[in-house]
Amino acid sequence: MCTFIKQPYEKTELPFNEFIEIYSKAYFYSNPKIPGITYVQSNQSREEKVLKADVLDREGLGLILAWKSGKIKLDGDFYAGWNNCQSEDPSMGRYCMDISKLCTEMNNKKKDLDKYIYQEEPLSFIASILDINAKGIGPVYAIAILYFYSKGKYPIYDRFARVAINAINADPQRFPVKGESRQMTDYEIEYPKYIQEIEVLQREYQELFQLPSQINYLEYRNLDRALWIYGHGFNP
Repeated sequence: MCTFIKQPYEKTELPFNEFIEIYSKAYFYSNPKIPGITYVQSNQSREEKVLKADVLDREGLGLILAWKSGKIKLDGDFYAGWNNCQSEDPSMGRYCMDISKLCTEMNNKKKDLDKYIYQEEPLSFIASILDINAKGIGPVYAIAILYFYSKGKYPIYDRFARVAINAINADPQRFPVKGESRQMTDYEIEYPKYIQEIEVLQREYQELFQLPSQINYLEYRNLDRALWIYGHGFNP
């Protein structure tokens, strides 16, 4: 069974079930008392709304990308430049994220996208999204779209979760270095490896908490939440 360092850079081990219980709950705390994170990631009702959004609908896609970008406030309002993101393309500084074009082309490509999901070709799906060439949409956003489109079959990619996975069962002397870059550089290599690592933890998570083999991504996100919180302790 996996064990986790109770706090990043400490040697005290924490059983997997306690890790899930503690860190997944902290995901919704306004003051989680965990090094590296000083604010709540989400409130539960807001996240539930995002998870139920239709990724092929312009309004739903805008909400999903705002959530992934961290552009939704705790009270549900959007940050500056994203106030009308569910109908207008939001500002990304020098340009606008081209959500409208993305949504239109995704609907035009629906047959192909469905085929990639059915044939279990996640990299082809991601490449198809990137081929749309919508401004502001890189591999990480394409993977987020894959997550929602596949209804959780393929994991959403998060740099904090990536750091957490790297630290699991590692020698504390080999933990990720604080502040080093965690950006995805080659999704064709990194994402398949990430899928495999998540699947190992997912199986143990399901066995430990006696969950069904086919779990509903709308209901069971505690592993994702725990990894997100834990990864913040390394200040990636």
